[in-house]
Amino acid sequence: MPKSWDEWASMIGIVTVCVSFIVWISNVWIIGPLTKSLNTLSIKIDGIGANGDRIHKAHDEKLDEHDRRLDRHHERIKDLRTDVDELQHQRSGRI
Repeated sequence: MPKSWDEWASMIGIVTVCVSFIVWISNVWIIGPLTKSLNTLSIKIDGIGANGDRIHKAHDEKLDEHDRRLDRHHERIKDLRTDVDELQHQRSGRI
């Protein structure tokens, strides 16, 4: 027996309500908590990135300081070599 238009409309209405309920439940139980977790994770990752930038900057500053100290030591070594060469030259002139 074929269905009447009223029966078809009722079935479509029931299916629509059921599908809407399923979508709403999935949003409340699945999508909502998942979205919240992803937002929290995103905030934590941003914090880690900012912390990494601060650490990188601190390491760059330490590296620059070590480079300056190395340059001073290198200059001091050159001066000491010059002094040693002069002393050796003076000693060889006396002998």
